[in-house]
Amino acid sequence: MNSNISACMVVILLLLASFAGLGCTSTDEQNEENQTQEVDIEENVQALRDTNVTFEDITINEISTDQIDLTITVSIFNPNDVTVELERMEYDIYANDVRIASGSFEEPLEIPPNEEVTTSTTVVAPISTVPSAILGILTEGEANWSIEGTMYFNTPDGTVEQTFSREIEREGRT
Repeated sequence: MNSNISACMVVILLLLASFAGLGCTSTDEQNEENQTQEVDIEENVQALRDTNVTFEDITINEISTDQIDLTITVSIFNPNDVTVELERMEYDIYANDVRIASGSFEEPLEIPPNEEVTTSTTVVAPISTVPSAILGILTEGEANWSIEGTMYFNTPDGTVEQTFSREIEREGRT
């Protein structure tokens, strides 16, 4: 009888050891999969950071007694081997380091691999927020423009943010 109890205990211990071993293997595989996913996410984020944004031009469409109407032209180059989707962009525009306007670009834009896409967006700002000295510079066309903000890229891993700050080169200026 004692030998039967001993044999049952040995079988139970062997079964417990087998189940414990299976759990360890599963956890190790899961940790390895999580690490692979983290590397993929980091690679996606780095690929988006490599995306080159150039603000080609800013045009004053109108300066009235109520508002300033501007058009911004931006080019985005995708150096990656996969299509990048710009979900949206939020930005502030500066003339001679004075914030003139805030705007957003809400239309999703797909940028194919190794291609550049150029698009324009319009922003309207109330004239009351612009100092009179800056208005004179804008009217004369002598402003030094800059823009800063955040682009939001859609990826399989979720939305990735990329901040930017650039001067806008004007044609004919050195």
